[in-house]
Amino acid sequence: MTIIWTHQGDGVENTLQAFANAWSKGITHFETDIQATKDGYLVLSHDRSIKRLTGHKLNIPDLTLQELQSHRIFNHTEWTLLADLLASFPDARISIDMKTSNTISPLISTLKNRSNNHNLVVGSFNSKRVKIFRNELPQIHTALTFVEILQLRTIGQLHSHSPKNLLAMIPAKYAGIKVISDQFLQIIAELKIPWHVWTVNSAAEMELLKQLGASGIITDDVDGALYVLGNN
Repeated sequence: MTIIWTHQGDGVENTLQAFANAWSKGITHFETDIQATKDGYLVLSHDRSIKRLTGHKLNIPDLTLQELQSHRIFNHTEWTLLADLLASFPDARISIDMKTSNTISPLISTLKNRSNNHNLVVGSFNSKRVKIFRNELPQIHTALTFVEILQLRTIGQLHSHSPKNLLAMIPAKYAGIKVISDQFLQIIAELKIPWHVWTVNSAAEMELLKQLGASGIITDDVDGALYVLGNN
């Protein structure tokens, strides 16, 4: 069975309503991104800059939460706090991508004070961020770093971390390099690491990944994924 993850929600990206829309369709796995405001609040946002969503040439780390909320997404939607997403969907499986280094400390503080973290997966393209997070909260699931993916592809083993509490959140290709190969899939099967592929919006690719035994796909097209894969 291939799990469907909604990529930033079903609607205006990374908003509470978008995740509520996905949840109403039976999607229980969310993928989101976090940035930290000047005063340390974690907000859901892929971009450091708010220009694409608000038209203003400002960066989230330079704004307090109050200042950020004065620049609404598309002039009508408030920015969503990670804390609000976690509180609103306590039963969702949530993958959190730390987009910048200033998210590490507030994320660790937030999760240290939270009793129910079994449903979370934390990752980042930056291996150092993930290493810091794992050292502080080793019990929480994390995504393989790009360095670890390369280790598995080249030498067939992990040097930096035990396979316990790991998920592979991977693209089919990265920088022109094919990530999903027979060897890679054999190795992560031996290590019993679930593998989820982003960002998959093609019905043909969804079907192929299902046939390959993908644990899940991360998609912008919830309706299309439900049509191809069913409601898992």
